[in-house]
Amino acid sequence: MANDYKLELQLSAVSAELQRDMLALEDRVGKVVNRAVVKLTRWLRTHSVREISQEIGIAQKALKQRFRVERVKVGGQEHVRIWVGLMNVALHHLSKPSQTKAGAKVGGQVYEGAFLEQIYGSTEKVYIRTARNRSAGHATVADREGRTNKQPDRAFLDKSGGRFPVQVVAEEIEPVARKVLERYELRLNSRYQTILQQELNYALNVNTA
Repeated sequence: MANDYKLELQLSAVSAELQRDMLALEDRVGKVVNRAVVKLTRWLRTHSVREISQEIGIAQKALKQRFRVERVKVGGQEHVRIWVGLMNVALHHLSKPSQTKAGAKVGGQVYEGAFLEQIYGSTEKVYIRTARNRSAGHATVADREGRTNKQPDRAFLDKSGGRFPVQVVAEEIEPVARKVLERYELRLNSRYQTILQQELNYALNVNTA
């Protein structure tokens, strides 16, 4: 009778099975991270837009489309960049304007010297003549970013006597919006960790399929 006993373990089979499990787990974690990032940006957009709109007194819909998210690698590490546009918001995007003798009225505020007109394109906007705005001091935006309007509406030119150029009147949001976003930036990492932990718990303990 043999005085020894030999055990043999098929490492290749066990290793292959473990490797498959690890790949499946890696794929699941990747999806968890993606969901956490989506929820984080949704949280940031919802709450910051609400605060900005309340502080400035403009409609939330004028701000919601100003958020962009991209994932980049810096020094071999993945980063999520959240871009928020803080350009001035054209008045016709805030609420329906109306004309008064003093100027255009938008959301209860009268913009002295401004007027409603369809000059470039078919959308009625709130304009002010550049010369007039030197004294009025209204915030403005470029009517078409990066383009020069060489052929304005002929009917308006005739009616206005060729008193050009004009500017699109806007509402400035940058100072207030920046302060709101700076407050939320301090909370981003902590909020992301909370959301990520919730998603991991759900993926590993609840959604095991």
